[in-house]
Amino acid sequence: MNFNFEKSLDKLRLVVEKMENQDTSLEESLSLYTEGIKLYKSCASFLETSKRKVEILKNGKEIIENPKIKPDIGLFEDIE
Repeated sequence: MNFNFEKSLDKLRLVVEKMENQDTSLEESLSLYTEGIKLYKSCASFLETSKRKVEILKNGKEIIENPKIKPDIGLFEDIE
């Protein structure tokens, strides 16, 4: 299953809205908090991976334009 950032972000917004509702019970708030943390971590991880991919592309363009530049191979770590 592919990760959908926009849908996850929308779900996270809904979780926050529900938690801000004063009618939400403590048990439901705890459940929502757990769900929110999972969504947040997924979104943050997706953004970090996307940032790294952009840096790789940017670095590659710079290397092509100036072959004297040494590539930063650290950017390739943990990329799927």
